[in-house]
Amino acid sequence: MTAMRRTNEEISPRLVVVIKDEVLVREHAIILLEECGFSVADFGSADDALPFLESKGEEVDVIFTDVRLPGRLDGLGLAEIIARRWPRIPLVVTSGNDALGDPRLPAGVTFLAKPWLPLDVLAHVDRVCRTAA
Repeated sequence: MTAMRRTNEEISPRLVVVIKDEVLVREHAIILLEECGFSVADFGSADDALPFLESKGEEVDVIFTDVRLPGRLDGLGLAEIIARRWPRIPLVVTSGNDALGDPRLPAGVTFLAKPWLPLDVLAHVDRVCRTAA
């Protein structure tokens, strides 16, 4: 199965997967993304997001994830899986620690340092969507 490409005639919004364990911070990012026309699927952990990606990965346009997440799989582990299984999906990874130099961070990932504002998320997601289009 080949990746679906969006055309100018399509009216379906780009799908952003947001993976963030802090509910209020996640909600702020989701509200802003949705108000700007993105469709959002959100999860509190990478463990919860992975089954969604396995079933809907071809429909996902960008993934926004935190490095530190509860559960078996953290954001860097998820980034490694995405880079192997869905290399066409752009990643925006955020952390308050210096994850930028972590060897598990795949090449080409957009890194957003904390603290960030929801508008920062919108700007980075929009930029990687435009670059990937």
